[in-house]
Amino acid sequence: TLSGIVVSLIAMGVALKGYFTLTLGLLFLTMLFDAFDGILARKFGLTRPFGRYLDGFADVLAYLVGPACVLYLWGFNNVFYSIVLIIFISSGIIRLSVFNEVGNIEEDDGKKYLGLPVFWATFVIGAAYLLGFILPIWLLFPILAIVLIAYSIAMVHNTTYTKITNPKIIFVSFMSCVLFFFFLHLIGVH
Repeated sequence: TLSGIVVSLIAMGVALKGYFTLTLGLLFLTMLFDAFDGILARKFGLTRPFGRYLDGFADVLAYLVGPACVLYLWGFNNVFYSIVLIIFISSGIIRLSVFNEVGNIEEDDGKKYLGLPVFWATFVIGAAYLLGFILPIWLLFPILAIVLIAYSIAMVHNTTYTKITNPKIIFVSFMSCVLFFFFLHLIGVH
């Protein structure tokens, strides 16, 4: 969890330099750390309430503040877009608070999240950044605002979402994104 906090802070520092693909790679790396800290804690019987709360604070940084910083520095920063980011961060904090209260939901078809998890924000921001290479910003940003508002509603809406629990799927998915954005950075796409 602490390594995820450190990587999130480094990612925000890199974003301040304008290296958005490197920032996104680091945010996906944070997702990988976040996924496996819980898996390892459960495997070795190290789960405690302290860890759950620390994880929630780390999630605020990695999945709410970090992506909002990337968007703001990218130019998603007029008054309307700033309000969208405030709604996004506030909804995410509410969603994380509910998770700290209720945890995962056990249903017949497996574990579920109550409200859309905050970690999907990294995928949303990554996809938006990639779409920025083919769509003009004047078109992309209004679409992104609508997506972020819908995402904010989904985070606080009383709906369950499937939790992916297979470590191999998690590792391959997240590491693929890490390597993809690191590769873009290495070839000079910022």
